[in-house]
Amino acid sequence: MNLTLAFQLGKPAAELQRSDIIAYIQQHGIQYLCFQYPDLENRLREVMIPVNSIEYAHRVLAAGERVDGSSIFKGIIPSGESDLYIVPNYSTAYLNPFLDKTVNIVCSFLNRHEQEADFTPQNLLKNAWQRIVDEQGLELWGLGELEFYLIGHRQYEDYLLEPQRGYHQSSPFLKFRNVNLEIGRILSDITANVKYVHGEVGYIRDLQWHGKTCHAEQYEIEFLPAPLPVAALNLSIARWVAENVAAAHELQISFQPKLQKGHAGTGLHFHLELLRGGNNIMRGEDGELSREAKAMLSALCEYAPSLTALGNRSESSYRRLVPNHESPTTVYWNELDRNALIRIPLGWRNGEDLASVINLNNRENYHSPYHRQTAELRSADGSAHHYFLLAGICQAVYSGLSDQEHYAGKAAYYNRRQQDTALKLPASCSESALLFRSSREKYADVFNDRIVDHIIQVLSEAK
Repeated sequence: MNLTLAFQLGKPAAELQRSDIIAYIQQHGIQYLCFQYPDLENRLREVMIPVNSIEYAHRVLAAGERVDGSSIFKGIIPSGESDLYIVPNYSTAYLNPFLDKTVNIVCSFLNRHEQEADFTPQNLLKNAWQRIVDEQGLELWGLGELEFYLIGHRQYEDYLLEPQRGYHQSSPFLKFRNVNLEIGRILSDITANVKYVHGEVGYIRDLQWHGKTCHAEQYEIEFLPAPLPVAALNLSIARWVAENVAAAHELQISFQPKLQKGHAGTGLHFHLELLRGGNNIMRGEDGELSREAKAMLSALCEYAPSLTALGNRSESSYRRLVPNHESPTTVYWNELDRNALIRIPLGWRNGEDLASVINLNNRENYHSPYHRQTAELRSADGSAHHYFLLAGICQAVYSGLSDQEHYAGKAAYYNRRQQDTALKLPASCSESALLFRSSREKYADVFNDRIVDHIIQVLSEAK
C-alpha cells in the first residue's frame, strides 16, 4: 500500500496543501505528527507532536517548531546561536509504517531571520544542486545503492553458502531474505522509488560481533534516479526504515565499511546522470559519451581524492579500498570495469526492447522514450554523510560543466589504468583530512569554514 499522503489523497505531492493534511487528520483520527530531519550522524531525528486539537495542528503545520541547533549540529553551531526552526515540507508527508495513527513529515531548517539555514545538510545540497540548474541549464540526477549487513543467529544449519557467494542468492540459502524484502516493501510504499532489492556478495557464517558468534548476510537496496536532493532523502528514509525493521526482527544491522578482513565491504555507490529538458544527455546521437558527460567524469576524477573526506569517514573505509576487491584505489573511469573509480555501466542504448530478442513470438514492440546511461561513482561507503557527499559531487560537476573545454579534453587521460601515473585515493582518514584541508578553496562555494572544520574534525576523531 502506498503510504504517501499524496497517494492517499489522490493529489500530486507538490500540490499538497495544509488543508489536505488537516482533512486527512480529521477523517482518519491521526493522533501524532512526526516531524523528521537529517542530522550530522546520518540519522533521521524526530519531534513527536500530539494532535491536541485541529486548531493546534493547523498552527504547528504552518509555524513549525523551535529546536536546539547546537545539539543537532555540534561543531557547526555554537550554543549562543542555537535556535532554529524546523518547518514541514508538505510534499514529503507519509503514514508512519511503525506507529499507528501517525503522519511523518520531513522538515527543513530556517534560521532566526526566518530564512533557509544554508549550513544544514539539506539546504547545502539543495543550493549546490540548484546552481547547476540555474547556471548550466542541466539537472543532476542520481540514485544510491544502499548496502548493509543483517546480523543475527542462523535459523537452521542447512543450505549454507561459501563466503563471498551471497550475490543474488535466494532462500533457503539467505536466512534473512524476508527481512530485506520487508525493508524494500516499506521503502517502496513510502518513496515509490525503489528499483530492486537483492542479496549482495558478503556472506559471513561466523562473525565475532560484540562478544558473540553471529551469522551475517549482505543486502542491497537500489533506488530509481531522482534529483539529488530527493535521492538524498530517499537514503535517509531507507536507513531509518532498515534499522527499524531489523530491530523488530531482533537483528543487528551494520553499514560499517569493512566488517571482517577477506569479506565484502559495504559501499554506497552513486549513479549519476545529466538531464536537459527531462532527457538524459549522457550520450550523443552517435552513441558516444557526450561532451558534458566527459566533462563531468574528468571533474569527478580530479575531485575524487578530496571527496573521500565526505564519503569515507571511518578508518575501516580504507580497509575496504584495497586492490582486487571491486573497490577503487586509483583514479580512473572506464566502461564496465568494477575496479574503476567511475564505472560506465550498460545503458540500454536501443530503446530497451530486449525481450524481443528472447521472446521470438512476441508481437508487441516496446520503445522507451528515456535513455538510462549513468556513471557510477564507486568510492563512497556506509560511513559517508550522503548530503555532504552529494553537495561535494555537485561542486565537482559544476566545475566540470563550467569549463567543458578543459575538462572534456582531459577525459581521455582519466580513461586509463596506469598504476604508476594515476592519482591515488587516500589510504587513511588523516590523509583524507589533509587533502580536504588543502582543497578547501575548491569547495568554498558549497561549504563554509565551520563546516570544513567540522568535516576535518570528524576525520581526526575517526575510529
